Amino acid sequence: MTEPVRTDDPNADLRRGWCPGARRPMETGDGFVLRLRLSGGRLPLATAATIAALARRFGSGAIDLSGRGNLQIRGVPADNVGPLQEALADHGLIDSDPAREAVRNIVASPLAGLGDGARADIGPLLATLEAGLMADPGLQTLPAKFSWVVDNGGALALDGIDADLRLRAIAPDRFAIGAGGPSGIRWLGATGAGDAAAAALAIARSFAALADRPRRLHRLDGPGLAMIAREALPVTPRSLAREPAEPLHSETRAPPLPPRPPPPRPSPPTPSPLAPSPSPAAPSRCSPPRPSAPSMPVSSRGWRASPPATVSPSSA
Repeated sequence: MTEPVRTDDPNADLRRGWCPGARRPMETGDGFVLRLRLSGGRLPLATAATIAALARRFGSGAIDLSGRGNLQIRGVPADNVGPLQEALADHGLIDSDPAREAVRNIVASPLAGLGDGARADIGPLLATLEAGLMADPGLQTLPAKFSWVVDNGGALALDGIDADLRLRAIAPDRFAIGAGGPSGIRWLGATGAGDAAAAALAIARSFAALADRPRRLHRLDGPGLAMIAREALPVTPRSLAREPAEPLHSETRAPPLPPRPPPPRPSPPTPSPLAPSPSPAAPSRCSPPRPSAPSMPVSSRGWRASPPATVSPSSA
């Protein structure tokens, strides 16, 4: 558990125990850790090379991959934290302040757009969701661990990743919205692709405004979660319709959704035109093959019975 921020302490954001970020690093045994939250979970090669160069220049050169798909630059001396943050800002790899950085806690399908059998393109939804989180100061009061999952419905499911709010593509123009993770997903309903981000942000906004709220959205009881979902309905032109067959207060698992496509099979390797074609097997010049032994009868118990022993006259 982290200590509360003291505004009169200039080093409060460098205090050990914080959930690390690029704007709020955490001190460890090998220096400070700066966590980068990549937009949409995408890491182009040029960006990866830039991060690697900065990790060598300002830190120990070690880079971690976190369980939620973020990169952590490790081993940064205290004197290098400020220069590293400036360099990250110059490359557009850091948010403007810690509050905006913390609220952008989104896990998206890692192979989105790469032929994983996705049901929908999640790129526009991710952009709208990130912009809404960073533009609304009320959402920046959400608990530090408040998290999101955006699942394109492809072969690599994200159901095993915990999240307060999750959006899953169930059709090219439709997303299901739910709360929870591996211990049970409570689905609130579905809405059009163009309204999904606004509906999810409205649910998060209602949760942030609760006077006595738990630390996680999915820890609300069924009626409380249903109330928040109903309050979010007016913001969507096409209503976030609940599934009538799955009452929210008793639902602990996902409603029936279309089956996911099977994982793509690797294509067989293409033979090189330079490789020599296999020649037909030459006839053997060895001794002629031995005649095959007569088959032995199979007993009724399933094994082969041994042939009867022959006795020569000389041994009789």
